[in-house]
Amino acid sequence: MLTAKLQSGEVISLAEKKNKRYLQNLREKEVFYCRTCGEEVLLKLGEKRIYHFAHLKDSSCTEEYERESEYHMTGKLKLYEWLKKQGLSVELECYYHEIKQRADIAFEYENQKYCIEFQCSTISDEVFRKRTKGYEKIAIEPIWILGGKNIQRKHRNKVSLTAFHYRFLKENRLRQFYLPAYCPQTNQYIQMDNVYTLSTRKAFCHFSISPLQKMKISDLLKPPIPKFTPIHDWTIELYRFKATLLGSPLHSHFLTELYANSINPYYLPPYVGIPLKGSLAIETPPLIWQTYIFIDHFHEQDRGKQIYFHDIYTTILKKQREGHIITRSLPTISRNMLPFVIEEYLEQLSMNGILKKIKNHHYKIDKSMKIANNMEEWVQAEKTFYQQFS
Repeated sequence: MLTAKLQSGEVISLAEKKNKRYLQNLREKEVFYCRTCGEEVLLKLGEKRIYHFAHLKDSSCTEEYERESEYHMTGKLKLYEWLKKQGLSVELECYYHEIKQRADIAFEYENQKYCIEFQCSTISDEVFRKRTKGYEKIAIEPIWILGGKNIQRKHRNKVSLTAFHYRFLKENRLRQFYLPAYCPQTNQYIQMDNVYTLSTRKAFCHFSISPLQKMKISDLLKPPIPKFTPIHDWTIELYRFKATLLGSPLHSHFLTELYANSINPYYLPPYVGIPLKGSLAIETPPLIWQTYIFIDHFHEQDRGKQIYFHDIYTTILKKQREGHIITRSLPTISRNMLPFVIEEYLEQLSMNGILKKIKNHHYKIDKSMKIANNMEEWVQAEKTFYQQFS
């Protein structure tokens, strides 16, 4: 911790008091107490670690709040100092008695109260939701920022994301998704946006990396998000993903459905398995859940067939109940994303001329649903489709 109370009730912040001699003198004559549990804490003034307060061994307070690493303490200290330079009233390690939670940083901006949770170690979905709901209960908007060391970047626009990463996703007023992160070692703020999930863990995204000192508070609260769709990389990885499906016991039900309908996974139409921003709400890979829609509603159907959103939504819900489609836990997103991603899929097919929109939630098939007979036909169909992908 970076703050503690004296017996008088005065709060000592190591973000403000950094003079070692002053702190040594204070340690000799004062006793320090945890602002959360009231237990005695020790003031550590070592050479290798940032100055901090620590509970005594076997303290009960550490059962709820994990022991803080040097990375975590340095990060929240730098974020605190950055917010102060923005001219804001900021409090470090603010404890809210009514919900019994301690935020890393608390501040107010434009009549809205915020708190920052700089999370560097893995916590469960249950704890994440509990803390988020606690802050919301007292009208505080939590901003969860991922420790930058947790980002598993695989390529320029490719990243490996676990269930833990997806908990940090935020949605702006334009319903655009982004994941905020910060690395105190490089002092860089990292924003991942335009997240397109290809499989349970593999995703493409746009990275925006800025030195923290060049950031403004509006960049954190109302970040600009560019348009980005990784079509070329997506099609290459999708083809590789199809190769991993064959013989995979994890997808045996999916393969059984394909073969029952005499469909070669390599020859699935190019509009099956397309990148969608809302796909991050579904853990099941897009190729799989979009194939279920294709089989039940498009396969071997004639042009002019009526397509209704409700029927497709019912199909997805049925597959979900059966365990063949799994949705993703997104504790920071308040709305049910499932109907929105289905609508996004139908709208995209409409923009590509596969469907024709009649009115809201009502479409009709506007192109032949014939499957390619060979690889040459499939390659040409894919090229034509993605040339007009928007």
